[in-house]
Amino acid sequence: MKAIVFDTGPIISITLNNLLYVLRSLRKRYQGRFLITPAIKRELIDRPLKIKRFEFEALQVMTMIEDHTLEIVDNSKVKRKADRLMRLANSIYKAKGKYIQIVQQGEMEGLALVLLVKAEGFIVDERTTRYLLESPERVHSLMEHRLHTPVEVNREQLALFKKEVGKFLVLRSAELVTVAFELGFTDQYLPKMPNGRTTLLDGLLWGMKLKGAAVSATEIENLKLLALQPRKR
Repeated sequence: MKAIVFDTGPIISITLNNLLYVLRSLRKRYQGRFLITPAIKRELIDRPLKIKRFEFEALQVMTMIEDHTLEIVDNSKVKRKADRLMRLANSIYKAKGKYIQIVQQGEMEGLALVLLVKAEGFIVDERTTRYLLESPERVHSLMEHRLHTPVEVNREQLALFKKEVGKFLVLRSAELVTVAFELGFTDQYLPKMPNGRTTLLDGLLWGMKLKGAAVSATEIENLKLLALQPRKR
């Protein structure tokens, strides 16, 4: 299936930066499906609708579902697959004799959907989940830094998890917004000033960071270098 699955965090960060509209343009350009699970829909819409502070953001995301920019895939196999992934992931790293819970149900349901529909990518901001998918040794370092204690790795469980998951594209919301910038979908904000494109991209990426996207200042500079470098003809 030509599809990309979204976790909760990226959609929240994009919404808070008034950039939700770019999802329509990106999906049209991609010519595939943007998918979420019922659990992610609950986190994006059902719960926020009950909280005045987040009500309007939830209504904005609702429009994305109503016009089919985002599609909810309600598949009974997703929950079972997510439960297995949770058990595997949360039995890899151990500190002081106890396994560390490193992932949550919502993220694993998104990952389960990626695997079940053979999606091309997963948009996820949560740092631990991304590290687990891309570079598990970084989870080990992250856990030791956070917990200030040695962390053991169950290599057998890690191997099982990696075999279960395989390889696919993992992107953050900041990278997705950078793609939208490169495609011209944010040009309405392009200032008429020297280095306007640099200023716009800097503003977009720092806006994402300050509204919850897990991206460092160094990573922002790297994204800018890649996006702003001259293209070979």
